[in-house]
Amino acid sequence: MFAFQRNKERENVVSSQEQVETYGNRTVAAPLPSLKGGGRKRPGLKVVIGPQNKIPTSTVGLSLDTDKITTTGAGAEFFHGSRSSSLLAFSDSAGDFKGQILPMGTLMSEGLYPFSGEAGNSLAANAANTTAVSVVRAENVGAAYDYATQELRAPRFDLARSETEVATAEKELVEKDGVSADVVEKLRLGTDDGFSFSDFATTMKARRLILNSGRLRRWSGLSTVERDFVSEDFPLLYGFTEKNNDLVVPIHSDIPGEFGITGGVKSDGVKVIYTEEAQVQRVLNYLHAKGFNSIAVRSFKDILYVPATRV
Repeated sequence: MFAFQRNKERENVVSSQEQVETYGNRTVAAPLPSLKGGGRKRPGLKVVIGPQNKIPTSTVGLSLDTDKITTTGAGAEFFHGSRSSSLLAFSDSAGDFKGQILPMGTLMSEGLYPFSGEAGNSLAANAANTTAVSVVRAENVGAAYDYATQELRAPRFDLARSETEVATAEKELVEKDGVSADVVEKLRLGTDDGFSFSDFATTMKARRLILNSGRLRRWSGLSTVERDFVSEDFPLLYGFTEKNNDLVVPIHSDIPGEFGITGGVKSDGVKVIYTEEAQVQRVLNYLHAKGFNSIAVRSFKDILYVPATRV
């Protein structure tokens, strides 16, 4: 997720003659009492207090409304930004893990090679998303929204590019890094994940080979609908619950209030999915077809903050 920065509230001086008043979301503080022995008074300060339900995003002029999230979120407490390829979690190909939102490391080890951009981050052994799904609470939901909607955060899956990257990695591992063709073939087929190389660059290249070749194998087994989810790569904002507080651990990052749900989210913990308005019915139809009738699907428009109209 991408961090966002809150706008700093301005403070304005008002006349000390003004009384305490409230104007919508603004509160005017009472003037300080007059100084002893003098006729002049200290000016009071008008403190502009932003609405508590307004959560900014990195998109100029766009904020989210936590009151609306409470109303539409089906009890969700944690939020996670992703892309439409993550809907493969609900496909039959997920096997015993069907319906679960799993950490990237688990997806890789179980052969459920993810197509979403953040998968690349899990190639590092110490990456946070190797063992946990990153989330924020409602007060920091803007970060999750930013991550879901940021188109430049990572390139979307491209079949031709992945095929080229596999061929290039195979060649370089053999010719430049001195890895035997036998081992490279096992890496490509996903039958040797216990490899160990002393050189970090070689290790990362091997992991990239495993990821890309695994994606190609998974792609071949997807339905037309599922392939469209991968290639179109539209944004999703998940809402979760987690009953076991011990599994929710803080993550030290530049993202305000980021946590990790260790081991991922079980199917009954997925409460709501927000997406673009044009995709709502499509996502809902897919979930119902896969047997997930209790997950709410809502439009991003349902949670946008709209300033109160002054009379």
